[in-house]
Amino acid sequence: NNGGFIWARGFGSTSEEYSGGIIINNSGNVYIAGSFDGTVDFDPGPGVAWMVADTTNAGYVCKFDAAGNFVWVREIDPVAGSALTTNIACNAQGDVFAAGQFLGTVDMDPGPGAITLVNQGQSSAYIARWDSAGNIAWARGFGGDSTTVVNGLQIDAMDNLFFAGYFNGTTDFDPGPGTTNHTSQLKDIFIG
Repeated sequence: NNGGFIWARGFGSTSEEYSGGIIINNSGNVYIAGSFDGTVDFDPGPGVAWMVADTTNAGYVCKFDAAGNFVWVREIDPVAGSALTTNIACNAQGDVFAAGQFLGTVDMDPGPGAITLVNQGQSSAYIARWDSAGNIAWARGFGGDSTTVVNGLQIDAMDNLFFAGYFNGTTDFDPGPGTTNHTSQLKDIFIG
């Protein structure tokens, strides 16, 4: 609280890594999200946690405890295309939510299963949820014939998830079987 230094951690590779968002939950755990190229060891300690971006710009969500120790990292794997993670949020139970945009096809499940999202236009948006142990609960993608970007994410005390961003063209904001289309000639703001 007085601005005294507590800890810092660094990790990276010979390629590029970006942080798109950071949040601290009620237990002091630190979550960061962003994108990376190449091969990265996300564990800044003596252990290793290698992630490999098979294409340009894979997304990631990474957890550190309150003392700055590495806990886990999960990749948003672009099967064909790219993924950017631009924002992150946590609820009171320690679940973590991430949002961003993707091109082509991405696999949101870093385990043996697959949660595949397919881009509709120039870029689509996604929102995903992991539990505190890093297990993915769900992922949703939405977009249209042009560009859809989420760059704001927030959770209220009732666990309702709100997101905001911008779009152009015709975008279907319902990630399910229904349709909720809005059309923009330039770039317009959305909230959901």
